[in-house]
Amino acid sequence: MKDYSYILPELTPKVPADPSIYPIGIVGAGSIVRYGHMPAYRKAGFNVRAIASRTVDHAKNYQKEYTIPVLFDDPVEMAKSDEIRVVDLTFPYDEDRLPVIKAAAEHGKHILIQKPFAHSLAVANEIIAIGKANDVKIAVNQNARWSPHYRMVHLLEQAGFFGELYFLEHRMMNNQASQSWFAGPDKWYSNSDRFQVLEYGIHHIDLLRFWSRRDAIVKGSTIFTRKDLPVKGDIAFGMTLDFGGAIGSIVEDNSAAVAVTPTSTFRVAGTKGEVVGESMGAAPHVTLYSGNETQRFELNDMAWFPDGFIGTMGELLLSIEEDREPTISAEDNIASLSLALSAYI
Repeated sequence: MKDYSYILPELTPKVPADPSIYPIGIVGAGSIVRYGHMPAYRKAGFNVRAIASRTVDHAKNYQKEYTIPVLFDDPVEMAKSDEIRVVDLTFPYDEDRLPVIKAAAEHGKHILIQKPFAHSLAVANEIIAIGKANDVKIAVNQNARWSPHYRMVHLLEQAGFFGELYFLEHRMMNNQASQSWFAGPDKWYSNSDRFQVLEYGIHHIDLLRFWSRRDAIVKGSTIFTRKDLPVKGDIAFGMTLDFGGAIGSIVEDNSAAVAVTPTSTFRVAGTKGEVVGESMGAAPHVTLYSGNETQRFELNDMAWFPDGFIGTMGELLLSIEEDREPTISAEDNIASLSLALSAYI
């Protein structure tokens, strides 16, 4: 087996040479902004020019904490403003998002939307049509594509390591349902009618599409809701996918016992080689197997948080600079969304 360490530099998310020329307005001031967006944007040198939130006091706190120059009381007014060129839309509900998306697009702003970018195919198609009508780019924040362990699988597939892919699997065991930030009467996570597949598992559905570079059909799926937990929607699921002959499998439980160490494991196999990896747990790694040879990469100098968020915003900014569609466009991502929504039929 040849030494695949040569692809490691490609794991670093790409950004424009001067990202400061793209002033960003963040919509939302929740935990994902604190732990994902802002650490990433500081590391990458992105220009966060403005912030707005449905809860103005939260936005004021973030403005002060992160020294954001401009505060808006109304996300729609920020979307219209000449202060920004890009809208980073982080809050979860379609009815709150659509007025911001319409205002931003009509005023020539490009948009990055947190996944899932819609909660129905009707709204998804409406968002895509808004982007096309106003000639703006709409990207979806599928940040797992830039998580280093996951991205390495993609780079290996591009390098021809696997040969013909025939098996793609992702398994996750976590215990977020028992954590105070997740469960409670004031938490949108635990109050969502549809959670694990649509809000979380869509990461891994999209990853299998990303790895295979194929679309899929759902062969079967099962969702599970635990009545003994303060969580309204599904908290575990399994899904089997057909990627044009390649087998796809996703199994997740987000209600494991508190004492359990969370894990997120994957296996991707082809006729020439296979990869077994773990992106979360005691020993994250990517291990390559071909015949009786192995190579192991631990990738300790990178992480999903914040590098995944550098990747998504960086990709949108590069698509603006290069005048092309982002690889995470809403038009592409509707295929991942459709697979996720099918679990609830």
